[in-house]
Amino acid sequence: MPKSGKLAFMMLMLIAGCAGPTRDRQMLRDIHAEALALEGPRLQSWTSLPKTRWPPGIASLRPESVSISADGVDILMSPYFDGGWGYFIPFDDSSSPEPRGRYEPAGEGIYWYRPD
Repeated sequence: MPKSGKLAFMMLMLIAGCAGPTRDRQMLRDIHAEALALEGPRLQSWTSLPKTRWPPGIASLRPESVSISADGVDILMSPYFDGGWGYFIPFDDSSSPEPRGRYEPAGEGIYWYRPD
């Protein structure tokens, strides 16, 4: 396979693996509850959560990483150059994450994000 064909195939596989968030409402509710339970003390910067501390619902998504900040919980599903695809659960339900074009509501207080 030519080099350009391999690159196109790899990009297609990356995009296909990040088709979008789950639409299972019960799973979204469980993940939301687990994320809020991780809030603890307000952090000033992002802190990566080790896999051993991932709650079962979040772990069942098989994310690349889980991070916590003062704003919420980031569940990175697939990394990419400028952020990747994943879920964001804000601790404050009254505001939407920014920038607006990058985040879309997945349901149950959870947002799905994708690269800019």
